[in-house]
Amino acid sequence: MSDSPDLRVSKGLRIDEYVNGFALSVHGRKIIEHSIKSPFVEIGSSEPKVESLSGFFKIREGILQRKSLKTHKLLSGSKNQYIL
Repeated sequence: MSDSPDLRVSKGLRIDEYVNGFALSVHGRKIIEHSIKSPFVEIGSSEPKVESLSGFFKIREGILQRKSLKTHKLLSGSKNQYIL
């Protein structure tokens, strides 16, 4: 048996890895689920459109490019931090 703590469980925070994804739970309640079919994270670029009238601002953005991050890897973990 190893003396090192399980990297997937820490202070109520738990990461369950699956073949095609993972789930993040806090105190037994699932808050994030990520899979190839339903990715949690997307990255992209956009162009902001800002209008101002008498100190009131209306901010919109036009999405130029969008990419879903489908794969994941648990790189490391500690008591208070996980790096995916």
